[in-house]
Amino acid sequence: FFYSGPFINDLLLDGDRLVVVVGGYGNAMRAAPGAEQPILYDYNGARIVIYDISALDSTGTITQLFSEDINGSYNSMRAIGSNLHIVTMSGLDTYTHLVAPFERWNYPNLTDEEYIAQVQEAAEGKVITKFVE
Repeated sequence: FFYSGPFINDLLLDGDRLVVVVGGYGNAMRAAPGAEQPILYDYNGARIVIYDISALDSTGTITQLFSEDINGSYNSMRAIGSNLHIVTMSGLDTYTHLVAPFERWNYPNLTDEEYIAQVQEAAEGKVITKFVE
């Protein structure tokens, strides 16, 4: 687990608005060990911050107008007309949510038949349903 802290991925200046894409939050935003883990890797992995820089020349100040965490690691950003398009990438943690609950070592005292029955019940019940919700 490596966490270097937030870093600037990209900047976009449009008139008096400065858009900053900040990365480095992905692993820091994941649940603590033992807590339920999000299905997405890089959960809230990027932050979009918009600043008003209209007073920068006169007062030397900028004002934050907007900030939002988004899922995924930052890939690219483009302005097309008045619309900003931000592309991120995320992976799915299928092991924690779809494989680990069915591992044979989780059922050490069951016969093979009992194990199969319990795993099938769990799969049809909450495990797969929870994953796709």
